[in-house]
Amino acid sequence: MKKYFLILFLQLFFLSFHVRSQTLTPHSDTCKWEMPRFPGGINAVQKFILDSLHVPDSAILDKVNGTAIISCVIDTDGAVTNIKVFQSLQADLDNEALRVIGLLPKWTPATKECKNVRVLLSIPIRVEFDKNKYKVLKNKLKKKRNK
Repeated sequence: MKKYFLILFLQLFFLSFHVRSQTLTPHSDTCKWEMPRFPGGINAVQKFILDSLHVPDSAILDKVNGTAIISCVIDTDGAVTNIKVFQSLQADLDNEALRVIGLLPKWTPATKECKNVRVLLSIPIRVEFDKNKYKVLKNKLKKKRNK
């Protein structure tokens, strides 16, 4: 179901980054610690997720509101791996979020001391319904199911 009457907020500016290594201090000025970068930056990853995410009918009917947090690893080659639900919101919505994160193209990997390193990334996906238009959306869903 398209999200015409749904307000989706991706709080990507609150992305949480965690590193398996404990020390982050580079040994030289030319080899700095750099986090992974999505092609096109944060705005591009936000657009990619918003364009790809299709909120399930069950989430609409259940009036799901809140934040799901999906964790993944940006590997040394920039691939998105180990995708998991860190904080669940609703089963169907969680599965859709896992699907969309799995579609992400390769990132520029993180580097530490001039070497590519794996980084654990947490992506919060916030869902809120526009209460004024919820009834219209619910009626459209009922008509769709009756056909």
